[in-house]
Amino acid sequence: MFQVYLLTVLINILGGALLASGFLKEKFPSLEGLEKYLSENKAYVTMLSLALVVIGVLKFLIPASSSASVAQDLIPALLAISSGITLFYGYYKKVSDVDSGATSFMDKYVYKYRDVIGILTALSGIVHFIIPRMILL
Repeated sequence: MFQVYLLTVLINILGGALLASGFLKEKFPSLEGLEKYLSENKAYVTMLSLALVVIGVLKFLIPASSSASVAQDLIPALLAISSGITLFYGYYKKVSDVDSGATSFMDKYVYKYRDVIGILTALSGIVHFIIPRMILL
């Protein structure tokens, strides 16, 4: 379905850019105001992280074409799900002071690499837009 494909491309680019905003802010200082506004807007962060996870799961359920159903959208779907979880965890970490084993695991292995996950997610959205029928992308 074309609608899910277009949503995947847009959501991956937006979510990846917001997740990698720490890295992008260093390279492009003019983006600091926009990043601050978007990252402090709890409705935007919550809806974007939820949309990333839902669209990532939908990419597994609704194939873009019948020829290569899951393999065609595997990497963008996995990156969308991981970006959504990482983005939501970053917001949760900011507003909560609960510390447990799960949060230390996320800090140590996932949230530490949020810039890399964000850049990979945004790049997968851009490449998926340019080359839509490429297997595994």
